[in-house]
Amino acid sequence: MKKLHKLVLFAAFSSAALSAALSVHAEGSQVVDIKKARQAVTREARADRVAVNWKGSQTATGEMAGIGQVMALSFGVEPTDGGNWWADSFEVFWANDHSNQIGTKGIQQMSVKDGLLYVKSLEQGDDDAQCCPTTIQLAAYRVSNGKLVAVSSKVVGHQNS
Repeated sequence: MKKLHKLVLFAAFSSAALSAALSVHAEGSQVVDIKKARQAVTREARADRVAVNWKGSQTATGEMAGIGQVMALSFGVEPTDGGNWWADSFEVFWANDHSNQIGTKGIQQMSVKDGLLYVKSLEQGDDDAQCCPTTIQLAAYRVSNGKLVAVSSKVVGHQNS
């Protein structure tokens, strides 16, 4: 339970850290700088005593319905206290100091199209060991009341363990 608590703490991305990742363009619109976003995520992780693994990290950018330009950034989260749990997460950043983080397992692909964020990931199947998710899921997200909300989710296959 303690380790899950750390992950939940990390999910509460601070507004100050997000502000550091935002850049203002000449026309006044805000966009997210990927380098600054990665630095902010890493700082927050250290404060919560977890490590960020950027290996295999992905980025997707595009327009989402109702909020405009977004950047989705995936990363791994691992313990620094010798534990053996892990999780993947993706954080979606948009203007005016907004972000939202969703925890999942192995993110395979992300894209923004038709106003939605699509995430293809490995999820825990009914018969999977805790270490080894094999169910391939495709989920679509939109932003509602400042939070990412899954609008659809379906199993699209299985990966051999």
